[in-house]
Amino acid sequence: MSVSEAYQRLQAAPSTSWETIEETRQRVVQQSHPENLAKVSEKKRVELVIEAKRANLAYEVIRKERIPNFL
Repeated sequence: MSVSEAYQRLQAAPSTSWETIEETRQRVVQQSHPENLAKVSEKKRVELVIEAKRANLAYEVIRKERIPNFL
């Protein structure tokens, strides 16, 4: 995933604050929490889990770009 795709995935721009990017990722990932998944169809469950994984990947791409020496 490119950096520009990562920003698009998290509906952010390079000027977006780090806190906002973290909040967006958390909101997306929260939707795939097991307690929330119990209430939706199998198809929707799969979609939410995939979206959470993509959000996490986008977050990591942006983190590496913004904080290259972060462990």
